[in-house]
Amino acid sequence: MSSKARVASFISASGGVGKTTLTILLAKWLLEKKLVSPIKLLLVDLDPTAGLSLSLMDEEEYEKRLSDGQTLVNLYRDYQRGVLSRKISDYARPAKHEGKELHVLVPGEELELVADELWRTGRPGPKFLEIMRNSGAYTLYDCVIFDSAPFFDTRYTVLSIYA
Repeated sequence: MSSKARVASFISASGGVGKTTLTILLAKWLLEKKLVSPIKLLLVDLDPTAGLSLSLMDEEEYEKRLSDGQTLVNLYRDYQRGVLSRKISDYARPAKHEGKELHVLVPGEELELVADELWRTGRPGPKFLEIMRNSGAYTLYDCVIFDSAPFFDTRYTVLSIYA
């Protein structure tokens, strides 16, 4: 499957160095410079603490996404069950932040379990890349930015690098 999207992943060995802030600033800069349309920009929160998601939406909106199944975890679970008819746009929804509408894929409450399952495949990075490709992430969006958890949990770093 061909990919047209530009992809960026923010990773770091330690927490609190600005990965989430840089993710948001890059997204806003791309929109302000009109380098990407708001509906063609996707932010993926690969941190189980949902720092990016909670920076862009209030707790109520985050909880609604969880209850509606609009999460990375649900995308993964549906893919594992063979539900390939749904696309990433069924899970990633717009969030308004400082007047900008940003499409955000929240992690979900069981991201750690998903990371464990991917790790046990022996090819977590390629498997995650396959899921993202098959979901349409790299064809439906022109730019995909991943915000990851700190390096001390290498599972999320590997997923970010392969994405």
